[in-house]
Amino acid sequence: MAELTADEIRPTIAARLRRGIPWAGLILAKLWLVDGQRLIANGALTIDDEWFVERASWISAGRWLGPWEYRTLIKQPGYPIFIAALHSFRVPLLLAHQLVYIAAIALTMIALRPLLHTRRRRLCAFAVLVFNPMTMNTAISARVDRAGIYPALLLCLLACLVGLVTSCERRSYKALAWGFGASLALGAVWLVREEWLLVLPAVAVGLTLAIARVARTDLRPLPKVTGIIGVALIPLSVLIGTVILEHVNNSRYGLAVINIEQTSMSEGIGPMFRVTPTTTFDRYPITAETRASIYAVSPQFAALRDQIEHHTDPRYLSRRPDGVQDFDGQVFQWVVLDAINATGSASNAQQLDATFRSIGSEINAACADDRLRCSGPHTGIAPEWQWSRLPALLQRTLTGLRKTVDLNAFTALSSPGQGAIADRALFSKMTNEPLAPGPNDFLTRQRVHLISAFRLLYRLLAVAALCMVVVRCSRAVRARQRPSWSMLTVVGLGVLLLIGRTVGLAFLDLTAFPAFAVTYLASGYACALVVAVALTMGHASPVGDGTTPASDQRTASDAQPSASAES
Repeated sequence: MAELTADEIRPTIAARLRRGIPWAGLILAKLWLVDGQRLIANGALTIDDEWFVERASWISAGRWLGPWEYRTLIKQPGYPIFIAALHSFRVPLLLAHQLVYIAAIALTMIALRPLLHTRRRRLCAFAVLVFNPMTMNTAISARVDRAGIYPALLLCLLACLVGLVTSCERRSYKALAWGFGASLALGAVWLVREEWLLVLPAVAVGLTLAIARVARTDLRPLPKVTGIIGVALIPLSVLIGTVILEHVNNSRYGLAVINIEQTSMSEGIGPMFRVTPTTTFDRYPITAETRASIYAVSPQFAALRDQIEHHTDPRYLSRRPDGVQDFDGQVFQWVVLDAINATGSASNAQQLDATFRSIGSEINAACADDRLRCSGPHTGIAPEWQWSRLPALLQRTLTGLRKTVDLNAFTALSSPGQGAIADRALFSKMTNEPLAPGPNDFLTRQRVHLISAFRLLYRLLAVAALCMVVVRCSRAVRARQRPSWSMLTVVGLGVLLLIGRTVGLAFLDLTAFPAFAVTYLASGYACALVVAVALTMGHASPVGDGTTPASDQRTASDAQPSASAES
């Protein structure tokens, strides 16, 4: 084959650059829109924003999560590690939130390529995903909160699972790359937020589909078995991460746990949910009356009574339906943690762990000898499942799905934030960002108006997409059109991620605490956008998903279309 001359190469490069201009323009437009937002420094949120910033400062100093104090191990360390890495390279945090999301969208577009056969469709889908209003909502985009990158991580996981399923029948290294990416994405999801169990249904289905497709290949037995084992080992990243972090925390603090909320705290507070409640209210699982009965049988818990019942912080107290001020499930475990520290029972990690476990043991013993009326054994910080809750759970799930797409809780302007001067200074130092409130000049106000317009536009697009999906599905049924593997995989896994998280949040919202906050719903909205893009813009036929010969898969868009076709 003759080599191309310099004169022949230049037009090709120029054509590629021209094709890249619209994509770059969309990215720059998105970054310009959010550039007017300033970081919200919530220094008073000691279990959220302030915790992430402080842990990141210790990681940057080479001291892991810092010296022991009773809140050191309350969350996964993934997001503080992310902040510390950005601080080392002087990358602004809010810019990094957007760049990580754009990278996740780019990966998603690669995974959706079998569905989106033309560059026009891919560009349109990219625009829809990039201007996701949730990524311009300052409650997510302008806070030091793991919700700033969690939607991107879920999209990476979805894209890698889709790429794995749709490529594993072919003899190429693509399946290996997608499998490795899925393992990294799953590990990152677990490292940032411990709710990875809510994504387990989608992961299990995705890996099962991949194994089934590997089993159908015409590979020799040894490569086929090796491929199946390789797919099955993708969740190993979570186990490896657990072992490493437990070892690090054990060597640093003398306690081999990832975070005490899922271990020590669950062992102490979980048995409280066994106790038959004296009074019952949704979102108030351990009421004041129920606590009184537990004080009577648990000396360790009774020692915390004054600290718990005389807790006067207005952030923690809320009004029950009967008018009594009490602690809802969102804050109760943190009230108990504060009380343990105030009584001097959290001077080190082992003592805090022992205190929680002692409370749990005393309650379980009281249940065993009938000093308390109890149900079966229980661990965790959410009430146990009861089948009588199923109708209410279904209703609450529908509410959660509606709240995911209605974009009601939305603001495009950064709020002033809160906290002491020293706390705010640490926020600015670690994030390399100017703090809110920033200049509210003419340009900033116009950006806010534009972002708010996108919010309204996407609410209209949700209705239009639903109508289009109904029409396309009805036509496909009448034509007896078989959907492609790519379409089934994207829609199936995307819906599972959306439904799995929503059901989990709905159960917490029903029983423990208000879980339909915008920071929890953002990742579900991102998955919903991917599903909508696939159903409305995707090519539904099986061609191009790896089930037909490569010679039949080449479409006009893949064969270097002319300039007139792209205009």
